[in-house]
Amino acid sequence: DDEYGGGVLRLWEGDVMDCLEDRHLCIESACCPCYRFGKNMTRTGFGSCFLQGTVHMILIIGVLFNIAAFAVIKRHCFLYLAIAFVLLIVSYLAFFRMQIRKKFNIRGADSFFDDCIHHLICPFCTLTQESKTLEMNNVHDGIWHGRGDTLCIGGYPEGKAFLELHSPPVIVSTMSSEA
Repeated sequence: DDEYGGGVLRLWEGDVMDCLEDRHLCIESACCPCYRFGKNMTRTGFGSCFLQGTVHMILIIGVLFNIAAFAVIKRHCFLYLAIAFVLLIVSYLAFFRMQIRKKFNIRGADSFFDDCIHHLICPFCTLTQESKTLEMNNVHDGIWHGRGDTLCIGGYPEGKAFLELHSPPVIVSTMSSEA
């Protein structure tokens, strides 16, 4: 479990319903969820943006096609297929949310079922939370680089001997404590 996270417990950036704090991500998640999901998967190293976004889009098209077929033909089998596609999308997105949490050791009491509920009730908010967490912590190609608002002052250009004689460098947050 600590293979990627290095034993560090991390948190999601904000709550699921804090999606409106970053309007750009929120609008992108609402208008282009396939692209946003694909971009998240690329950042985390779980596949290409095109592949993951295409799978997501095919599932959404499956839902829309079956709803349209039900509206025109009035056969209940299309309604059941639409529900099945919705559950498949929710499961697919929740599976990868669980993988993100596991890979980067993101703490939380969320289970696969909780992730399914998040994606079922507000998929755009959930995608926005994932995107915000990945972007704020500079995740690229499956590597968590850490927040961009933390500076490391000092270093060890003299090598190990210097490290043994002196205290470690100071970590300073550039965020105000009032926030």
